[in-house]
Amino acid sequence: MQFALANIVVKEMPFADQCAYLASVGYDGIEVAPATLSDQPDRIAKRARAELRHAAEDAGIAIFGFNFLLYHPPGLSITDPDDAVRARTVDFAKRMIDLLADLGGRYIVHGSAPQRKIASPDDDAGRARGIESFRAITPAAEAAGIDYLIEPLAVNLPPLFADNFFINSVAEAADIVRAIASPRLFTMVDTLAARNEERQTVPELLDQWLPTGLVHHIHLNDRNKLAPGQGADTFADVMASLVRGGYDRYVTIEPFEHFPDPKSQAGWALGFVRGVLEAIELGVAGAD
Repeated sequence: MQFALANIVVKEMPFADQCAYLASVGYDGIEVAPATLSDQPDRIAKRARAELRHAAEDAGIAIFGFNFLLYHPPGLSITDPDDAVRARTVDFAKRMIDLLADLGGRYIVHGSAPQRKIASPDDDAGRARGIESFRAITPAAEAAGIDYLIEPLAVNLPPLFADNFFINSVAEAADIVRAIASPRLFTMVDTLAARNEERQTVPELLDQWLPTGLVHHIHLNDRNKLAPGQGADTFADVMASLVRGGYDRYVTIEPFEHFPDPKSQAGWALGFVRGVLEAIELGVAGAD
């Protein structure tokens, strides 16, 4: 397993400083929200892209992928009834694939609940529009060698979003992945979302879905929106499931609230998760 931090945690720091700090406390990579790089990330020039990539390389850290994909610029949606809005959104997603490829990244997390809203749980037309948008995006991911990950999210996560009725479970995401059948389209597990929405525990979910090969990424966060170890949620059982399932890909620590401060939280959370993993590998914790 390789560990990254979602850079929204340290977004107030210059990007080079983010990379240097995360490398100094032991992260393998950084998961980037494109809007933290520029208000117009699709217009970042080739020279600037090279500078961003070199900043990470010079720090000894990798740019693993993107998250918070469609939060900026405003007005994007993969489910909007307006064909022009959806076309603009699909084009933006393709441009983000191109940007990530230039940065040396490996995957894109497509969460962005406000930009995939449908009118109700029974809005089949909105759901179909979203699925067709994913279908339109995936050829670009295939061409670039980038994994495109559909992220199941909670119905509500205030203050970030509410009334997200499209893709609330791994099973729903997996149905879409199988229907589109792209070699670069996968799903993932976010522990906060899974604990809010799934009927199974997170370990049960991982034990079911890791053997399918459809889960290609993990987000770790507590239901209190802090980092692993900063709340009541357990993580030894989650990490044990990943070990048991032979998971050897990327794990991102993604808290939404930052206590006592972003840098301290980032360093402490990684130490906590690595400590849990080491205990499991030594047969001390969560290995049942």
